[in-house]
Amino acid sequence: VGGLRFYDRAEIKDLVAYLKLVANPDDPVSLERIINKPARGIGKVTLEKCAAYAADQGISLWRGVREIAGDGGSIGGKLEPFVKLMDELAEVAASGSALAVIQAVLEGTQYIELLEKDGTVEAQARIENVKELVGAIAEFTERVEGDRSLGAFLDEVSLVSDIDQVDDDGDACVMMTAHTAKGLEFDVVFVTGLEEGLFPHFNSSDSDDGVEEERRLAYVAMTRARQRLHLTYALSRRRFGQSSSATASRFLDGLPQGAVETEASSYRPPPPLGSGRWDARNRVAPADDDPAMDYVYDVPDYADESQDPSDGPGPGSAVFHPQFGQGRIVDIEGQGERAKARVRFADGETRKLMARFLTLL
Repeated sequence: VGGLRFYDRAEIKDLVAYLKLVANPDDPVSLERIINKPARGIGKVTLEKCAAYAADQGISLWRGVREIAGDGGSIGGKLEPFVKLMDELAEVAASGSALAVIQAVLEGTQYIELLEKDGTVEAQARIENVKELVGAIAEFTERVEGDRSLGAFLDEVSLVSDIDQVDDDGDACVMMTAHTAKGLEFDVVFVTGLEEGLFPHFNSSDSDDGVEEERRLAYVAMTRARQRLHLTYALSRRRFGQSSSATASRFLDGLPQGAVETEASSYRPPPPLGSGRWDARNRVAPADDDPAMDYVYDVPDYADESQDPSDGPGPGSAVFHPQFGQGRIVDIEGQGERAKARVRFADGETRKLMARFLTLL
């Protein structure tokens, strides 16, 4: 994709190596990578001596490091803090989640603090990548209901890394966060979830600084496109098992209107699976045979199917509600903003709702 993939970046490799070593202390590749990250005065010569000792004793490199650390001396003094840190991380992993382990790694290594002292633009980008990794682990912890252990997360990382190896020239899209996309460009870019409470996130909405930081991030995401940029937001979104209406992000307000093509939503909910009541005999095709209307069910006998859609919603009109899905209007009471509609939905229920919350299909 013209740049390093997320799990190929040095700081991410470092932290994942810590996690792998906690999960499997006998992993020599991970051990060699992070035994001196951050710098502990453990150079190539020290590591070679540890490897030679381990080979001579017929033990793993980690066991060799541990035994030399326990013997004291100049080399042992350098190794002892590292061994102590790994023991502490192992204790966290034994009873904690993957998120608890990565937090302990960052605290024990002072990884972010050392990058902050660097003060360069590159260091700041690396800090953001580290935070992105923590966010990925937090998301994993929230999403998974069962095994949230370090081992389970590393299994998922392995799958993600395999996906990351997809051929750049192949017929596939690359999914990434806006943070990860920094410095990269693509011919076509899709930025999704441009809704208030999501982008900008509701956690950032309490302060102007927080919103402006997310605005800059939105700018980064939008400017990754060389030729065509697609910006999308949902009309409704399900959070924690509850559906709620969504509002387009404020970040869309400042776009140059002359360069923007707006398209209405083409979404049509699918038919309920396994529901014999809603078979082909109950489908009613709209007057214009719009294929997008294939799934309209169980129209009451009194529905006026001949209604001209240009007349607005009325009895027989196919509508969509963000919580209850697709249905047909049975009748309407009142006018304007106070109008209420009785709607027969695909689940067989008839509900009385404010008409202004219905989308005419």
